[in-house]
Amino acid sequence: MRKILNLLGVTLSICFVVLMLVGCGGKSSEEKPVDDENVTQTSTNETPVTEETIKITAIGLEDPVTMVKNFAPLCDYLSKEIGKKVEFIPSSDYEKAVQGLEQGTVDIAHLGPVTYVQAHDKFKAEALVKAIEGKDTEYSSVIFVRDDSAVKDVKGLMGKKVAFGDKDSMSSNCAPKYLMYNEGVKESDLAEAKNFTSQDEVISQVLNKNYDAGAVKESIFEKNKDKGIKILGKQEHIPTFAITAREGLDAKLKEDIKNALLKLKDVEILKAVDKKYTGFTSVTDEDYAWVREAMVKLDIK
Repeated sequence: MRKILNLLGVTLSICFVVLMLVGCGGKSSEEKPVDDENVTQTSTNETPVTEETIKITAIGLEDPVTMVKNFAPLCDYLSKEIGKKVEFIPSSDYEKAVQGLEQGTVDIAHLGPVTYVQAHDKFKAEALVKAIEGKDTEYSSVIFVRDDSAVKDVKGLMGKKVAFGDKDSMSSNCAPKYLMYNEGVKESDLAEAKNFTSQDEVISQVLNKNYDAGAVKESIFEKNKDKGIKILGKQEHIPTFAITAREGLDAKLKEDIKNALLKLKDVEILKAVDKKYTGFTSVTDEDYAWVREAMVKLDIK
């Protein structure tokens, strides 16, 4: 009798468990429908304002170590003004600075006229401000030779070896070649024309007598003029460098950076970036119109 009762109890327990499982299973198998209105999509063309670090780069006028040192005060200043960490990422050459903006690996770039035009026309980068040098928003490029050179003018470069800076440089490639173009000297008229990454290297190549002449920004020439070099020709009225934002950078963030740069008057910060800088001012794309014209005539993409 006891065995029968025990068997009956086990049977009832099993039935109870089965009923509970069936009931629970019915409820757990129901899936809650997705509310499409509550799904948030992030645009691939926008950077959230909450981004913690703003990354800045610059075309490679000098070696990377020097550039990091030169831009450190500006990064510290902007960080305090906009309330975000600002980090400088050196670029080994001009092209990589432009690529950084295009690929979104940097947010802001200090660009020369040619690289600004490339960035604006290819992927809608936006100039926020341009530099003031002394009281000017223009600068000059020079073609120089050694003090003992027999070459007397730009036309005398025919059949000579000339060192140029980066192919995307305004001051050490586009502008001096435009100067030569207007003097009737084409690149094909030279015995050799070679591009070097650094403008300091251009100076060295001429001083070491590897090349008859070189082309650099006038401020770079001024730093080296006591080494035995002289100006052969000068291209003036080049628009100054533009602080440029990548496409899609948050509008408020761009405005904050722009305003911080416009009110920057600290001489030490400005001269760390460039010894001639005295501030920044407003800019429009039209300021670089003749640069585009020169690039077209020289077939610079």
